[in-house]
Amino acid sequence: MAAQQSLTEKYGLTASDQQVRLAWVQFTDKDAELIRKAAEYLRPDAREVTVAFYDHSFNFPQFAQKVTDSGSNRATLESAQEAYFIQLLGATLDNTYFDRILGIGEVHARLNVEPRWNLGNYATYAGLIFPRLGEHLDGHELVETILAFQRLFTLDASLAVEAYVTAGIMDRLVQVNGKLGPGASALADGTGQVDTASKEIASAIQQIAQGAADQTETMTTARNEMEKLTEAVQQVSSGATEQTEGVEKAGVSSEEMRTALTDVAEAAKRAAQRSEESQGAAEEGMRSVQETVEA
Repeated sequence: MAAQQSLTEKYGLTASDQQVRLAWVQFTDKDAELIRKAAEYLRPDAREVTVAFYDHSFNFPQFAQKVTDSGSNRATLESAQEAYFIQLLGATLDNTYFDRILGIGEVHARLNVEPRWNLGNYATYAGLIFPRLGEHLDGHELVETILAFQRLFTLDASLAVEAYVTAGIMDRLVQVNGKLGPGASALADGTGQVDTASKEIASAIQQIAQGAADQTETMTTARNEMEKLTEAVQQVSSGATEQTEGVEKAGVSSEEMRTALTDVAEAAKRAAQRSEESQGAAEEGMRSVQETVEA
């Protein structure tokens, strides 16, 4: 049976990463020595500190409700908190320490205990510990010891919040994703409809463009027909002039004039028909665009 993965392994807290974290909060071996020295007169007060810690916490109905909702109670919390405080005073920042703090973050995520409650705990600890330090230390040593605790609190808080975010929020995102799955599918369908509508609009615009092109072609044809009309009129005029030369020649000119007029009439009819067809295509395209937009 495979060994259970530790939290330091789960979160990738290798030895080198742990050293980077310590350096980032400026926690040194000297800080660890100062905390261990302070532990000599803080450890006997561990129970008293823990009780005072929860006296403060349970003054807040919101916190008490969180405890009730989680199925826990004050006695259980005090026992766990006292063990944590004693471990903290040991200042041994090994895998056991990192696993414990990461575990606190995961528990908070599971019970939905937001970081504001956890982060506030360190202010409570400071108010309980620092005055006790002042009873035994003074001057530069007191300042350095307080700073050592403060750096350790910062490391603690960053680890707990990191685990809360990773274990809690990511899990909730998975749940939300499952709930949003049907909605996402519907959105995909809607996107498909929009894509179809876009294609229909493009097709309609193409029809309008084609109608415009047809109108242009019709106008060109009409112009050509008008040129033919002008030529025919000229022929008619020429024929009328030549009528004076003789009845036979006038008959021929009259025939040519009738033919030219017939050609002009046909050309005008074709031009009108093409103009009507191109206008119809443009109107159809506009209707298609309107229907698509409304859909």
